Amino acid sequence: DEFVLIMSPLAKNAVNRFRNCFKDIHGLISAFAQIDANGDGSISQQELASGMRNMRMSFSNEETNAIFAAADVNQDGEIAYSEFVSLMIPTAGNALAKFRKSFGTAVNAKSAFSKFDTDGDAEITFNELRNGMGSNFSDNEVRSVFALGDTDQDGSISFLEFAKLMIPSANDVLSKFWKTFRDI
Repeated sequence: DEFVLIMSPLAKNAVNRFRNCFKDIHGLISAFAQIDANGDGSISQQELASGMRNMRMSFSNEETNAIFAAADVNQDGEIAYSEFVSLMIPTAGNALAKFRKSFGTAVNAKSAFSKFDTDGDAEITFNELRNGMGSNFSDNEVRSVFALGDTDQDGSISFLEFAKLMIPSANDVLSKFWKTFRDI
């Protein structure tokens, strides 16, 4: 995404304008759900264009294509939730890497999850995450990690969502697995 933004002034301007369409992280998270029309957890180029039109955003086809190219980092033809958040919050990738490095020494994801879930309700709230991450992380870093973790946008991070955060390949593997089965 950085390379696309450096090489294309149109992409850089379009991405900056797109970022400015959202007031806060909650608006950003809700936008992903709105744009993901078929609810499969990723945004196609057609869904992005249609979603932007439905949200009354004024972008040309070239700008929409540039935003898509900047966001689709792995070039699989879809923007995954993590790619979307990383595009919209440029520090999210760095915050996630720092988070994984700091808490990756846990024996497994389950024990790390238990460390954060202080009230034992099998969900990590924003406050639990912030308290568990400690003072070495800025508010923006905590917000970024929470946004990347709360993929179902229900206000908390479940163990499955946490595992996707801690194990980088888990999200891609699970996404591919789930796409092979369209119904029960």
